Amino acid sequence: MWFFVAQNWVQGETLETTYNFEMAQKLGDVVFRRTELGSGGDPGDDLLRFSADVMGRELKWSQTKKDRELAEVKRVFFPYN
Repeated sequence: MWFFVAQNWVQGETLETTYNFEMAQKLGDVVFRRTELGSGGDPGDDLLRFSADVMGRELKWSQTKKDRELAEVKRVFFPYN
């Protein structure tokens, strides 16, 4: 894992700011366009789930919606799985 608990807080603040000021509505918007989270390839399940949790809290997503958003992002990184 390349991030620590302290970085989780910073990343969460970044995601909340992205949502609040850029009005991102989809996890893919944040991962691929509004941050550099996905620019180096798959950031890993832990960070993607953390990001979905932060966005889900801000956008009041259900667990089903978070799962769909995660699956959509993972399809970009792993199109043949």
